[in-house]
Amino acid sequence: MATGTHTVVVPVDVQAVWDYVSDLEKWATTVPAYKEHEIINDKQSIWTFEGSVKGIKKTIQAQVDITEWNEPSNIKFELKGLSDNFTGSGHFTAEDV
Repeated sequence: MATGTHTVVVPVDVQAVWDYVSDLEKWATTVPAYKEHEIINDKQSIWTFEGSVKGIKKTIQAQVDITEWNEPSNIKFELKGLSDNFTGSGHFTAEDV
């Protein structure tokens, strides 16, 4: 199973970060291989990604379910492949430093 952590120190107030991160429409297009998304409700969305390896294009869809939403510091989510067999999870955490 692949795992990873990415940490960024942003010199702004936690609430300003939350205002950006909590609105999917503000940052969705910055996700690598992002093609489009559809918001089903406030806890669920469908994401489409498209990538290319050696000239062969592959499109995948994933269902994203928000499992925890604690303003202004924590979002947890789970992923389930709709076009391919995969699952995953992730989280966003903001804190004052």
